[in-house]
Amino acid sequence: MSFLFNAFMPSLSPSEGGTFSAEVAKAKSLGYTEPDPRDDLNGLDVARKLTILARLVGLPVSSPTAFPVQSLIPKELESCSSGDEFMQKLPDYDSRMTELKTAAAKEGKLLRFVGSIDVASEKVQVGLEKFEPSHPIAALKGSDNIINFYTKRGRGRGQR
Repeated sequence: MSFLFNAFMPSLSPSEGGTFSAEVAKAKSLGYTEPDPRDDLNGLDVARKLTILARLVGLPVSSPTAFPVQSLIPKELESCSSGDEFMQKLPDYDSRMTELKTAAAKEGKLLRFVGSIDVASEKVQVGLEKFEPSHPIAALKGSDNIINFYTKRGRGRGQR
């Protein structure tokens, strides 16, 4: 997902990066997705990882479906019988993702797919978020991943 969004929206210029479906196809051809990209686009891979991390910090998370997980699979394509059928039909829905990319750029932000855990509020979620270009998540390149920790101790001193 990191590679996909770093390629789909590499900068604040909505004209940079390819269409969503083209970037999904590229990620798939490079081996960055599961053989069926829906297994990544449904958000459950990120949710499974967050479930493990949430449990490690003591949160009572019962399963990857126990918190909000945003799927990037268009509702109309949820019933596709195969990954190939899904990939053939995905370009018909590029405009939805292009609108999100354009809206983020107008706010001066980059669109990224992330998982987050707020220990204090016991809130876990997975989905699209907008980030300032200077944010560490927005600054990732290629298939790099990142885990950011924000703590009481580090606040005010720029530590993560």
